[in-house]
Amino acid sequence: MYYSDGADIYAQLFDQAQSNAVLKGGGQTYTSPTFSPNGNTIGFINHPRANLADVRVAKGDGTDARSLGRVLLTPAEVTEPCPPQIVWSPDNARFLLNPGRNAYIFYLAGGTPLPLPTHGAGPCMPGRRTVARWRSMMVRVRCGWSAPAARGAQRSRGQQWPGLVE
Repeated sequence: MYYSDGADIYAQLFDQAQSNAVLKGGGQTYTSPTFSPNGNTIGFINHPRANLADVRVAKGDGTDARSLGRVLLTPAEVTEPCPPQIVWSPDNARFLLNPGRNAYIFYLAGGTPLPLPTHGAGPCMPGRRTVARWRSMMVRVRCGWSAPAARGAQRSRGQQWPGLVE
């Protein structure tokens, strides 16, 4: 299991004497550690300020950490009781960040994060394509993360990658 104490991200093993910090915060605040489905990449959030989420990725062993972009959080998102969620796509190429009401897609290859503006009850894509049940699925898995499974696979409890519908 991987977790954050607010400063470092740890790999919690069954033998707790062998657990160690995978990503050392060094005075930074790290939250929402989440492995890609293939287990090769970990997505996490650095909070240099209370209202700023610096979305980052690193190799599964914690090396080669880099930023994919920053997102300003609303006052309501800053006071959320659970940290923002990262939900990976099955192809390991992108993930959804849901800090609260808003959602963003980040691409592992880099580039500008794609904001999903809200339309009615949930996020939508340009051209009136809505993200089917995106919001309800995100709320359902809130704060329920699991450890990487055998062979590097990982899934969050109840995690699903919603598709786009017309």
